[in-house]
Amino acid sequence: MAAVGALGLGGTALAQEDQPDFLEFTEVNNDAEYVVLTNYSNEDFDLSNYVINFEANNPEVDQTKSFPSGTVVPANGSIKIATGAEDQTGDVVFDYEGPVMNNDDQDLIAIETPDRSRTVVDENTEASTPTATPTAEPTETQTATPEQTETAEPTETATETPEETTTPEPTTAEETTETPEETTAETPETTNEPTTEEPEPEPVDSDGDGLTDAEEKELGTDPNDPDTDGDKIWDGKEVDEYGTDPTEADSDGDGVNDCREVNIFGTDPNDADDTPN
Repeated sequence: MAAVGALGLGGTALAQEDQPDFLEFTEVNNDAEYVVLTNYSNEDFDLSNYVINFEANNPEVDQTKSFPSGTVVPANGSIKIATGAEDQTGDVVFDYEGPVMNNDDQDLIAIETPDRSRTVVDENTEASTPTATPTAEPTETQTATPEQTETAEPTETATETPEETTTPEPTTAEETTETPEETTAETPETTNEPTTEEPEPEPVDSDGDGLTDAEEKELGTDPNDPDTDGDKIWDGKEVDEYGTDPTEADSDGDGVNDCREVNIFGTDPNDADDTPN
């Protein structure tokens, strides 16, 4: 596979795998609309006429600006680059009036050579981690206990004494019927308390990368790091959108990391034979 180069120090070609060794976006602040570019080499890096692309992953949107002549990243130093959309000072401040970095979930910021044929350094902007929504506790339902119903007392029944019967030898027999004892039936208490089922807990996504903690445990990814393999594509997108391995920065092992294959070169990150020319 041919090495992919970018113009750098002294006008020499830089191999792609060497690029992160000297230039890196060390701070990306979406809300304040600025980035910090750091040069780890021992020589100044001249950015004159280089192009910064705030949406390198979206060819349908043109958010590019050229660095003015004389823009230099000092050796072992940094410069602050602001879009101008927020009230920020910086070494380079562009003239955007509306949101640039703080308008989408995730963008790819890249610095390209003046002819835009090569990318020198790039970085994904990260969306804010969504705030967990508290689950409302179920309200305790009180069921009124029905009042005890009293059973009406039975009416006392009296049996009349039969008339006296006269026989040749008169005998008077008085028959007396005993009154049955009064019986009161007690009504058992009835309690109608419905069973309240507790709602199932919401799935937890601690790092907000689109995978639940349970899914991350099954995949072997870090539930507290949205980009486990550090290839600048979140774990959730690797699994659900690109089908790449979220634990390997170069899923197909062709020497080009997944982010560059997807966002820069348009090659298949799962096919080692499909590599940039």
